Amino acid sequence: MRAPLHVRDFRLLLSATAISATGDFLFGVALFVYIYDRTHSATWLAAANIVRFLPYMLLSTFGGVIADRYDRRTLMIVIDTARGALMVALAIVAARDGGLALIVAITAVSTIFNTAYRPCANATVPSVVTEDDLAAANTILITIENVALALGPALGGILLLLGSATTAFVVNAVSFFISALLLTRVRTRLQTSASDEEPDESSSFGARIAQGFQAIRSNSTAATLVALTVSFTFAWGLELVLYPLVASKLLHTGDGLAFMFAAIGIGGIVAAGLTGRASRSDRAAAVIIATGVISALPIVALAFVHTPAVAYTLLAIQGAATIIADVITMTMLQRVVSGDVLGRVLGILDSLSVTGIIVGSALAPLFVSAIGLQSALIVAGALVLVLTLLVVPRARDIDRAAAATTAALAERVALLSNAEMFEAAAQTTIEALAASLVAEHVAAGTVVVREGDEPDDMWLVAAGTLEVTSLGAGGSDVVIDHQGPGGYFGEIGLLRGIPRTATVTATSDCDLWRLSGDDFLRVVNQGNDVSANLRTGMTASLGRVARAKAAD
Repeated sequence: MRAPLHVRDFRLLLSATAISATGDFLFGVALFVYIYDRTHSATWLAAANIVRFLPYMLLSTFGGVIADRYDRRTLMIVIDTARGALMVALAIVAARDGGLALIVAITAVSTIFNTAYRPCANATVPSVVTEDDLAAANTILITIENVALALGPALGGILLLLGSATTAFVVNAVSFFISALLLTRVRTRLQTSASDEEPDESSSFGARIAQGFQAIRSNSTAATLVALTVSFTFAWGLELVLYPLVASKLLHTGDGLAFMFAAIGIGGIVAAGLTGRASRSDRAAAVIIATGVISALPIVALAFVHTPAVAYTLLAIQGAATIIADVITMTMLQRVVSGDVLGRVLGILDSLSVTGIIVGSALAPLFVSAIGLQSALIVAGALVLVLTLLVVPRARDIDRAAAATTAALAERVALLSNAEMFEAAAQTTIEALAASLVAEHVAAGTVVVREGDEPDDMWLVAAGTLEVTSLGAGGSDVVIDHQGPGGYFGEIGLLRGIPRTATVTATSDCDLWRLSGDDFLRVVNQGNDVSANLRTGMTASLGRVARAKAAD
């Protein structure tokens, strides 16, 4: 859990997220309490919730395209600044006792700006931490969100008690401005290659959104993870409307709503330590199903609980189950979806997730009106349970497919693990690299790498032999080295950013694995131990070249 915190840019991203999310949750509770105090209406709560999240449903797919097309750090800075300005406007309207419709409208506009933020942030994580630290980084980010979920409502409640909704809205504005300031210090280049493409038909918004949907449809694991996430957010939509009613009508506590949300956040914080082990489980999909079932049970139990302390305990259990499911789902998506479409996929996920929230929010007052609050809680929990259980057969397929993938990569994993330069790399990093290797068969006499050419890929030898030569001082080729099974070449030019230092020619028919330069350099930049091994090997290789040239 500590490893990602050693990365400066991740710390900045984490700090910005923590401050912004705390302000956002503070604002959410203040908004709901403000509206409920003025209307005492489940319908108004549902309407505010729907209008607040509707932009996500309609525009998150476009937000994902934007996250893949432009510099993500700049986008997040612009979004935070714009939302801060809108919160200032909202505070002014509230201070002047403006209409509820205007307040909700400003909230909706703020949400429109935010539709690209989560795809940007989530797609950024794999760029600033190692593959091995990805689950830990996701755990920390989601834990911070749960801390914000615990702290934000509490601060919102205090501000409402000591001041007014206006004060809460101003504090939220300040949190966005601070978040934007922190993001200006991020150094990692977060602009994807898509941003450098010339606009054409293939890079139009519609085409790129279609590519995101195709990435989900063509990947059964991603499709199932998206379906599970939508079922969880459907439950959250129900809860956002039902919980204010539970606090006032069943628990009879004026400040109960803030404590209910805080309990969910605290449960997530407590469970954060379990997420790393759960994400590495060979039955990760089954764990997600189990947490889905567990998260549904407290909703039903709240229909029969009238003691605040017991209700908060149940919600803490729900929060614990939710963070485990969130971390595993996000980590699996980041691993199974290609990085060049990841932002789009996450944008689509946000859109579908918010659709789940809106549908849940719309159904909640209908349930309450038709069958009463307690029966509505039972039905809501039962629906979540059924939706979760519907994907059980597919979850088993995911775990079997993951096991099959591991077996299929075994030979490549062994080859990479035995290479000296990767001996310090984590197993998850090795597995990710193994999946990106491309098989190449070359005939005897083929020049695989030519001295003086620009570097592009590196190579690992699975079978056959190759000769490494370099142009000597006398103008003739000098044999520097020989490579056989388990050997590798092509790394020096990539590491130093210089033309090829030697020519590598197959002396027999060879089976090679090609690793793209981008993937190789990503691993090199991920860990000091890996980099140290590579520097040692590179120094030795360059030494052989220098000695051979001197001897010639």
